[in-house]
Amino acid sequence: MTLLLSDIATYGILTYLTVKGMPIADFSMFIIATSTLSQKMTSLSGSITDIIREQMHVKDLFKFLDEDLGETGGELLALDKDTPLEIEFDNVSFKYPDTDKNIYENFSLKIPAGQKLALVGINGAGKTTFVKLLTGLFSPDSGRILLASIAAVFQDYKLFNFSIQENITCKPAGEDDERVNKILDEVEIKDKIMELPNGIKTLFGKEYDSQGVEFSGGQSQKIAIARALYKDASLVIL
Repeated sequence: MTLLLSDIATYGILTYLTVKGMPIADFSMFIIATSTLSQKMTSLSGSITDIIREQMHVKDLFKFLDEDLGETGGELLALDKDTPLEIEFDNVSFKYPDTDKNIYENFSLKIPAGQKLALVGINGAGKTTFVKLLTGLFSPDSGRILLASIAAVFQDYKLFNFSIQENITCKPAGEDDERVNKILDEVEIKDKIMELPNGIKTLFGKEYDSQGVEFSGGQSQKIAIARALYKDASLVIL
């Protein structure tokens, strides 16, 4: 808005000066200079906004890295990974930091072992918040959440500039080749990857290697799902 008002004022002044006798050549020169300056200022404004936004992400990252996670406070159960476990929200209340509105208030829900559950609802109903609480990204203000080992694939997932294999295992390259291939087959992308010159050793993205691969959105999501399945958790959240 500020840049728009500035442009209007500038064009008005130049028009006035032209009417008063300023040469058309000077008018054209000033118009081009003003337009170029406006474009640069718009670009600078966008860059500053991006820097501020990224600085907020970095601040949260360092806050997390500096946090003493200590003990979770929960009881560690020596159960086999295949043991079916229930999920329970027990009288949970939660609101986001620095807000006054409760997203959940005394909310209770029990999901029996083995059940597949789809959460549906209008925007703002609390679906994403439910998953963030379930995966431990946030802790409830009161109440308890009882759950099993979790693997999650969020709507906003991230792949890294490592090999396809490392993106799945999060381990050094060369580990668990057979298991990685099996999981890639399960998510129906193994044939595509086997066509690549380096197979699962192919680097994701071209930032560091011109021979790297860039997947479509759906293919990238399959890699993210493969990473979740590799964890072999008792609960998968999509």
